[in-house]
Amino acid sequence: MIIKYQRLVSLLLVFVLAMPLFSSKARADMINPPVPGNQGEITASYIDNATLQLNWNSAVDGEFDSSTLEYQVYQSDNDKIAALEDSYLVTPLNNWQQELYSINVSDLEAGQTYYFNVVVKNNPGQAAIYHMLKVTFDPSLGLFNQAIKSFRGQHDSSLSEVLGALNDLQLNTPYFTDLSEDQKLSIAELVARFAPNNSMYKTRAQVQFITDTALQGILVFKSSNKLQALLPFYQQLSRVGEYFDEDDEDTLEIEAAAQKFINGTPADQALIAYLADYFEAMMDNRLTDKIGMIIEVPALLPSINSAADSEEMAQSLLMLAMFQMEINGDPNPGSTVLDPFPLDFSKMTDIANNTEKLEQLAQWMLDKKPSAGYITIQSIQNAFDGFFNRDKDSAPAPNPTPAPSTGSGSGPSAPSGTVPAPTTKQEQISVEVNGKNGLSLAHTSITRTTESNGVVKDLVTMPESIAKESVEKAKQSGLDTVQIVIPDTNDNVAETKIELPQAAVKQLNDSTMRLEIATANAVITIPTKSIAGFDQDLYFRVVPIKAESDRKAVEDRAKKEKVIQQVSTNSNVQVLSRPVEIETNMQNHEVTLALPLRDSLPTDAAARQQTLDNLAVYIEHSDGTKELIPGQLTKLPNGSEALEFTVNKFSTFTLVTVDGLKEFNNKAASKPYIQGFGTRFLPDSPITRAQMAAMLSRNLGDQTTAVGSHNFADVAAAHWAYGDIMKTQTAGIMTGVNINQFVPEGAITRSQMAMIAYRWMRQPAAHTSGSNPVTFIDVPSDSWAAEAISYVKSIGLMQGYNDNTFRPEEKLTRAEAVKVLNLLFKRPMKDATKATFSDVPASHWAYADIEAAAR
Repeated sequence: MIIKYQRLVSLLLVFVLAMPLFSSKARADMINPPVPGNQGEITASYIDNATLQLNWNSAVDGEFDSSTLEYQVYQSDNDKIAALEDSYLVTPLNNWQQELYSINVSDLEAGQTYYFNVVVKNNPGQAAIYHMLKVTFDPSLGLFNQAIKSFRGQHDSSLSEVLGALNDLQLNTPYFTDLSEDQKLSIAELVARFAPNNSMYKTRAQVQFITDTALQGILVFKSSNKLQALLPFYQQLSRVGEYFDEDDEDTLEIEAAAQKFINGTPADQALIAYLADYFEAMMDNRLTDKIGMIIEVPALLPSINSAADSEEMAQSLLMLAMFQMEINGDPNPGSTVLDPFPLDFSKMTDIANNTEKLEQLAQWMLDKKPSAGYITIQSIQNAFDGFFNRDKDSAPAPNPTPAPSTGSGSGPSAPSGTVPAPTTKQEQISVEVNGKNGLSLAHTSITRTTESNGVVKDLVTMPESIAKESVEKAKQSGLDTVQIVIPDTNDNVAETKIELPQAAVKQLNDSTMRLEIATANAVITIPTKSIAGFDQDLYFRVVPIKAESDRKAVEDRAKKEKVIQQVSTNSNVQVLSRPVEIETNMQNHEVTLALPLRDSLPTDAAARQQTLDNLAVYIEHSDGTKELIPGQLTKLPNGSEALEFTVNKFSTFTLVTVDGLKEFNNKAASKPYIQGFGTRFLPDSPITRAQMAAMLSRNLGDQTTAVGSHNFADVAAAHWAYGDIMKTQTAGIMTGVNINQFVPEGAITRSQMAMIAYRWMRQPAAHTSGSNPVTFIDVPSDSWAAEAISYVKSIGLMQGYNDNTFRPEEKLTRAEAVKVLNLLFKRPMKDATKATFSDVPASHWAYADIEAAAR
């Protein structure tokens, strides 16, 4: 019995002694592990040609101080260290260590792939693992970072050694080898200066990005049109968050500056470009400093378009006035002669200290600002001037002398004869929304305002409900166009604004409907593909230039422009009909315009034909560029004649006749427009988009300048066909495959060729719904190119195959392209006794066409 109790006591004693162990284990199981910092991210930076530095953020723990947490680092040649339980199978690089957030890993080999991970644990031993990092070691990047550090520290390494290390990276930077040595050194310096202070460059992609950005910056200062060159620069710069810490303050500031230009209206962009010119003139010739300057300029510009309230608007107006005073006070900074500041805000000095007046002006500018913002510099100036002119217009008229009293003095006196002050009058007018065939689809309203000075302005809106009703009825009737006709029978309207909310635009987009807006001064047709790429409220503003003095001013300006002088020096230029200013937020989207000729054409047949031969559209773009483009004579629904053309940016449009224009175009058309590859033409090779742009450009003539309305990320200014691509884009003949890419080396398909020909012809009849229906079995009626294919087939420009297919996605060969283009250009055949190209003998099926194009 005693032995039995002794055994029981022994068991109890063991249990008591083991209790702390069991309770400690239980507590540990209840404690959560630490949480790795920055979502477990590990980064690596190169130290030298055999060493990496790993970095990670401190973990956090709800129960233990971060300084007590311990870290261990693991390295492997495979990915088996991603999970916590697997990491313990690998020998760690270090012992457990507190407050360890960085470690150098040496003896790494070029081209070898390494895997790294970090484990963190708290005092009870609960552990967590970071996200595994995979690195393919690149010693050239390590040497490049070393060169940058030495350059920054002004040690042994010179800038030329940074450039040498940059060359060793063998980046894919087009045209880098074509730059001068000074330009290359400027790129190397910019790359060195932009390297993150602590981590340096972690990847080649980061170096590539900064190098490409620097190259775009150099192209800005090589360009004669800074406004044009700034867009691809800021587009490149806006991608900084893809390569560097997107939450970093510097990254956010750079992105914001780039987006301010990209998303700005043409007025915003023109002001930024002007300030860039001004600051450049004040600087020395260091390209690095100049590129740094254009990165910062957008942030310096106060934008009245982004002002959210009257206080912000007032601040923006005051700052712009200060810019004007500073710049106009020193119009020749350095040795450069600059144009005056684009805005005249000199009247701000009269009210700068008048808080009430300044508040009124700021509110006025807010109220006058269109929903899409002020589109042009002139629209800002007009609104600003309107505030001060308003004060003059609204001043009370002096009272006439009162009539003498007719009573004895005790009765009522006669009326004083005071003239009431003029008032603003508004009326609502209901107008029909029609189908293209005149079928009434719905009704929408016009708010017609007659201001106190007699100026009449229309505001036309189409809410979502009206758009939906119109679209449904149009679809039921088999129509593809919704048309708003805005009446102005007495020619009283001085301004027409058209606004469609985003929801209404979506209704049109979802139903693949075109939108046509017919005013007395311009007919605007927006094709389905332009609506499809538009995801915001739509805004147009149409302002006819009615005053004869204003027409004469346009005429005088046109005579002095290079695009006119190229036709013939001292050409006789005459304005026909009425110029019209069109503003919109639909920049970079293709739109067809038709400007009424009214009664400006001669009635005599010979004189009429001579006028038509020399007729063109003179365009003064909001970005300061000018161009002269042809158009196509068309008839409007009321039977009157108009000139139709396609654009993708908006400005002041004027119909003009230029003496000698026909002869100039004919002369241009007689020049060769194809080039071979040495002695060969490669007739059976697919024609590329860049080659097509070049062929088209050579037939556009010099009156269409290569200004472009949008630069493409894949077409650098140094590209051999850059000017041709910009020229065909300006003329509305070729566009990008999307808003950012042109794909210059991509092949032209048969459907694309049909669309190019269609745009070149600008055939009005093709806009008639239901005309020339598609009959090919592989071209659906709702295809983006269906209209174009129908048209080119109907005029015999392109044909289908015997199996009733068109094969729209088939690539076009260079010989086939020349055949179509000769028909398009009405190119005369030429007698050729000797072949121009060795691979196009006289027996070749396209011999005659290729010789006609080459001679």
